[in-house]
Amino acid sequence: MKKMGKRWLALFLMSVMVFSSCGGNGGDESKAESATAGTGDREKIVRITASFPLQSDPAIGSNSVEAAVMFNIYDSLVFPDVDGTIVPHLAEKWDVSEDGMIYTFQIRKGVKFHDGSEMTAEDVAFSMNRLLAIGEGFSYLFVPYVKEAVAKDDTTVEFHMKQTFGPFVSALVRMSVLNKDVVMANLAEGPYGEFGDYGKA
Repeated sequence: MKKMGKRWLALFLMSVMVFSSCGGNGGDESKAESATAGTGDREKIVRITASFPLQSDPAIGSNSVEAAVMFNIYDSLVFPDVDGTIVPHLAEKWDVSEDGMIYTFQIRKGVKFHDGSEMTAEDVAFSMNRLLAIGEGFSYLFVPYVKEAVAKDDTTVEFHMKQTFGPFVSALVRMSVLNKDVVMANLAEGPYGEFGDYGKA
């Protein structure tokens, strides 16, 4: 009896597969063609997908649409050249300690934010530390490896590592630099201590 039940189930499933494959898009296309026969046009469907809600905050957004928005609003210390080579962008140059545990970046002078204020190493350090604290977006590239970022003066920032990370400089393409003053002027209540919601709202 059990064998007979299994055979009927197998036969039923095969039948469903056969009949499903007989339908397909061919019939629908034929109907669309006949519906527009004589006009020379074919029915077309355009499907557009995008992220919603869009997260343009570089400490939160992470998909391709959000990354494209970030690249058009913010800048990073380094950027890929057309051949994929990582070249200086907001940074002029960088050095790595012999043990690979401290990366020191020299920041370009005269770079302006949208409000006209000048970017400093403090903005760079703040942006990294904010990304580490929030732990969303592209933070997965840094949280396991970066302990903290420290501004040594207006044009020098150090990244202190938890452990060595060979592709660290390449990963910095995904760390956008924010205007610290603008973020701090827009804090709301939140879970980040003195930083409230870190300007997420």
